[in-house]
Amino acid sequence: MSNSTVKMEGRYLRIIGTDEIVEWKSFSEISQLYEVESVDGRVFSVQSNKVSHLVTPEQAAEFARLHNERVN
Repeated sequence: MSNSTVKMEGRYLRIIGTDEIVEWKSFSEISQLYEVESVDGRVFSVQSNKVSHLVTPEQAAEFARLHNERVN
């Protein structure tokens, strides 16, 4: 696995329960909250125990593709 793949995967999280893939914007050690952005551009906070770091390269690529389509 290349370094670029690892970095790309690390930017994404999966919301437990909905399986929604989101982009990780920031994390607060104090509150244990991630600030994330959904594919449709909605920014929200989610508790660390409600996310999974298990996002496949395919899921990350699909998120990036859909997000770029929305932005462009």
